[in-house]
Amino acid sequence: MKPWLASASAVAAGFIVTALASTAADAVMHAADIFPSALRLMSDPLFALAAAYRALFTVAGGYVTARLAPWYAISIPVEAIPCVWLGGRLAASRRSSARASEMSQ
Repeated sequence: MKPWLASASAVAAGFIVTALASTAADAVMHAADIFPSALRLMSDPLFALAAAYRALFTVAGGYVTARLAPWYAISIPVEAIPCVWLGGRLAASRRSSARASEMSQ
């Protein structure tokens, strides 16, 4: 297998592990009535619980990626942290702007 294809497959496998585990855990939490229905807001402790198990699943996805592609560039996961943080800051800024706009109307 060509190195770029092996690397892309490893990344895809890690993503799939993370996405499937997170989605399955969310479904279980909703089915068990731990998380409220989509029409109600979740409390901060429930968001913390979701963030905790999703972080564990992200670690598992990274492990799968590294196992399948040991030459995986370290710059990619190191770069991911500030990029995700920046995305979160942009979303929060946009949300604050939308609220301010709603209040001024």
